[in-house]
Amino acid sequence: MNWIPEENGKVPVYLQIAQKLMAEIEDGTLKEGERLMPERKLSETLHVARNTVKQAYEELCREGYAATKKGSGTYVDTSRRTELDDKVCGIMEEVIDKLASMGKGRREIERMFVESAWQHIPDRERLKLAWIDCSEEFLQDTSEEIARFCNVRADAYLIDEIRENPGILNRERYDLFATTINHHDEVWATVKHVVEGGDEIPVEKVVLSVSNETISNIAKLQGEKPIAVIYGSEWYRFSVECFLKEFGVVSPYAYIPVKSCIYELERNSNRYQAVILPQNPSYKDGLIEEIQLLCQKKEICSFPFHQYADQGSLFHLRGQAFKRWLEKGTGESPLAEGKKTV
Repeated sequence: MNWIPEENGKVPVYLQIAQKLMAEIEDGTLKEGERLMPERKLSETLHVARNTVKQAYEELCREGYAATKKGSGTYVDTSRRTELDDKVCGIMEEVIDKLASMGKGRREIERMFVESAWQHIPDRERLKLAWIDCSEEFLQDTSEEIARFCNVRADAYLIDEIRENPGILNRERYDLFATTINHHDEVWATVKHVVEGGDEIPVEKVVLSVSNETISNIAKLQGEKPIAVIYGSEWYRFSVECFLKEFGVVSPYAYIPVKSCIYELERNSNRYQAVILPQNPSYKDGLIEEIQLLCQKKEICSFPFHQYADQGSLFHLRGQAFKRWLEKGTGESPLAEGKKTV
């Protein structure tokens, strides 16, 4: 097996190994009845604990991809999956007949089944998307929001990381890239020139909007006391500054680096009328949450500057992910004849 699992990845190592073996069984690399590599040998090959390989093999057996013969080893055995597939086909035929009796046409039934299959695919079959943005304060939150809404696995990269080392985009085989309007042209050019097969991989635009709650909180600010804006990156500081100017905030505001914020607020708690925080409480190892608690203690108004992916952008990206999944799995979309997808 010419492959090494990610030790610090989101998916447990044993499950990565199991998923890799499942994929090799499904594509025919590992044949029915073939003996899998002994646990000890595979653990040495992958540089993992033997118990990790044991867990992976147990997962294969649970999922019906293999069977263990006592004293002999673990073998590819999908017979139980064949039996299960036969049962599933029977259930599906009953459902199709029921839907047809309710007046659903063949194409509509097909669309419903395909969309339902996409929504319930296992994690290993979800598309891989790379989300690229400039502000580390929003980066992970937006990536997770996209992953949930668009039914994909998402990795997050800062645009500065890409500029410094564009080759990191080849770390995974991504099916989609997404970024903000401001960085789209740069990311598009980078993907086309650096990523293997980049000419065929879509780079989608996502619009980020400030939440209504944040707008409401800012609109309430008034008076001569300054507003403290806590920031970690210059990109984020610039983004908040542009918004405050656009919104016509008349109160003065001061920018305080997150690393020195607690010291500043402890010394000058009466100086500020409000504190605007990055939206993720766990940002900078939970420092934002500490600042929130300090503001409560000092009775200083505080609230997060919350941005989110625009719903229109998310629906478009979700549709593109669904279309890409169909094309990847079948070579062409069965819904290509003008049908609206998800």
